Amino acid sequence: MSGIQRSFLRKLLHCSGVALLALPVATSSLHAQAGWSGTLTTQPYPSPYLSDWQSNPTIAILIVNNPGATSQIKISLTITRRPSGAFVGSGESNPILIPGGQTVLNNTSMVSWSSLKYDKSLESQIVQTGRLPEGEYKACVEVKDLSGNTVIAQLCGDFTIVYPDPPYLVAPANGDTVQTQYPVFQWMPCQVPAQYQLHYVLRIVEVLPGQIPEQALVANVPQYENSNILTTNFQYPIDALQLQAGKNYAWQVQALDQYGLPPAANNGKSQIWSFVYRFDMFGAGGRAAGGAVRAHGNRRLAGVLRDLFTNQPVPNATVVYHEVSRGIYTGFGARPPYRYTETGDSLTTVTDNDGKFEFLGLRDSTFFSLRAAKSGYLPALDIGPGQYQLGDITNYILIITPNSWTLTGRLVDAVRNNPVKNTAIELRLQLPLPFVPEGSITIGSTRTDSNGYFRFEHVDGMAGYYFRVSDPRYRLLETSRFSVPGTARSFIGPGGRTVNKGTYLLTPKFGTIEGWVKEEGTNKPLPGAQVYLYPDVGPSIVSGSRFLRSTGLTSSGLDSL
Repeated sequence: MSGIQRSFLRKLLHCSGVALLALPVATSSLHAQAGWSGTLTTQPYPSPYLSDWQSNPTIAILIVNNPGATSQIKISLTITRRPSGAFVGSGESNPILIPGGQTVLNNTSMVSWSSLKYDKSLESQIVQTGRLPEGEYKACVEVKDLSGNTVIAQLCGDFTIVYPDPPYLVAPANGDTVQTQYPVFQWMPCQVPAQYQLHYVLRIVEVLPGQIPEQALVANVPQYENSNILTTNFQYPIDALQLQAGKNYAWQVQALDQYGLPPAANNGKSQIWSFVYRFDMFGAGGRAAGGAVRAHGNRRLAGVLRDLFTNQPVPNATVVYHEVSRGIYTGFGARPPYRYTETGDSLTTVTDNDGKFEFLGLRDSTFFSLRAAKSGYLPALDIGPGQYQLGDITNYILIITPNSWTLTGRLVDAVRNNPVKNTAIELRLQLPLPFVPEGSITIGSTRTDSNGYFRFEHVDGMAGYYFRVSDPRYRLLETSRFSVPGTARSFIGPGGRTVNKGTYLLTPKFGTIEGWVKEEGTNKPLPGAQVYLYPDVGPSIVSGSRFLRSTGLTSSGLDSL
């Protein structure tokens, strides 16, 4: 498989999650002793995480056909590398009761995963990381009775393990010019199971003349490096080596799990981006404790960012301070209005959990502006005669207006027409990003209430959203893509607007057919009759066709299949 193919598959499978069930599956079918037969079907590109193999029943399906009476069996699983055939691991199921007819098993029950044994050269890596290494594999199962006699010889299916994407850099943009000593670095997280405790390593180096960013990251001493970042954004700290005006810097983020091992492709490393720092008037300033940003004056500006409708503090928002020059418009008579213009220099901070922000060392007797930005809100700007620094300002209130929407809907069982309650549903967004044409990320997740209703709040206006429901009782649901309206500068009421996406039907993986067998003429229930269930493939199915399942009736003549 070429690097381009691997990259495409990685993004297709581990970002979108859409194509897994649409791709061809590997199938093996075999008849064995005394009429027993079986078919093994595997996903071609399953999750690398063993926890998913234990919980997601769609990775492998084993169909066992028992021509006789109910029997107990054990299933042996062996995983090898392709094409070398090198042993990777093996395990055995607990005893399984197989009735006469056809039985469908899946990967969650066909082996006791805790008993799996691995090749010594791979054991520590697999056990510690909880995932299979990238590569091409073959899974084979063998069915035996409890005496050890083989009833179905080897059934095999091929699959390929492709790791999820590494972090994707967001800001500063590649080639951007940064005008603050303390830029905020942002990236998109790796998509891994919840039990993996990720942390990130941020590495920043100066790019020397004649170097490209990739060379600089390998060869140069770091300008700054932090190996224990727990979030996906990080502001350059005051105690770090200062950025130098006019110099070019490269940066990269690596994701590691709780064992210090990379859980994603490319050894967990993002792409490499660069930026240029441009000197501003606050040049050698710093940032004090508690999130305050310092310049070279002796005044303080502190305040709280609040939501326009709820008056609640808004945490984790970016607040930018500019000095402002005041000019005079001409041609307006004796008392011309003033014109307030931001200078090109700024200080930037992020509000804390209580929505508080603080700037230190500001110049007195100076006009200023404050800007605020956060996902789900309209950009805020305070500028004018009221924004004047005369002494310390300790209780400034900056207001930001929500621009978010609320999405609602309902999940209903397609067969029973009942609400599907307490079921997890994800809101996902298709990523219109370079190099990730098929990628998507989870925006949020929630559970349906007792009536099947769900609700997502604070949703930004953009295109490419869809819902995803993965419930072991139902077939995977991924809705069609839809758009949420963009910037809205008028609102119906507090909290923004609500969009009802309607009802989505979930199709059960297994159904129940109930009915009566009655004697013709007398219309009396007929106990003890044999009932056959056939696939609906045409009018001639009854003639010479093998039944899928049969059962005897109860004494009342009512049966459930």
